[in-house]
Amino acid sequence: VETRISRLIIDCNRPLDAPDLVPPVSETTAIPGNAGLSDKQRAQRVALSWQPFHDTIAGIIEDRLARGQETRLVSVHSFTPVYKGRNRPWHIGIIHDEDRRLAAPLI
Repeated sequence: VETRISRLIIDCNRPLDAPDLVPPVSETTAIPGNAGLSDKQRAQRVALSWQPFHDTIAGIIEDRLARGQETRLVSVHSFTPVYKGRNRPWHIGIIHDEDRRLAAPLI
C-alpha cells in the first residue's frame, strides 16, 4: 500500500495525535504550507491520505486473517544518510515492537 503523497503534506506512518503528523519542519527546513493549519485543513489532509491508507491496510489484514493466512506487516520508510548535519552510520534500520520473530532474522 503506497500513500502516493509526500510525508511533508501528511506523514501516514505517524499516529493521528503525533505532533509531526503534519510536520512544521523537515530536518532544518520550515514547511510554510504546514504553518498555522486550521483543524479543518488538518482534517482534510487526514481524509485525503491518512485515513484511506490506514483503512486499506486494515482491510488487507482483516481479509488475510479471515482466510487464515499468516500475516506480517512491514513498512518501508526511506531516510537520508545525513540528518541535521550528522552522518548516519547505517544503511538500513529494522524497527520492531516486542515481537522479534521477523526482525531478528533480518538483523
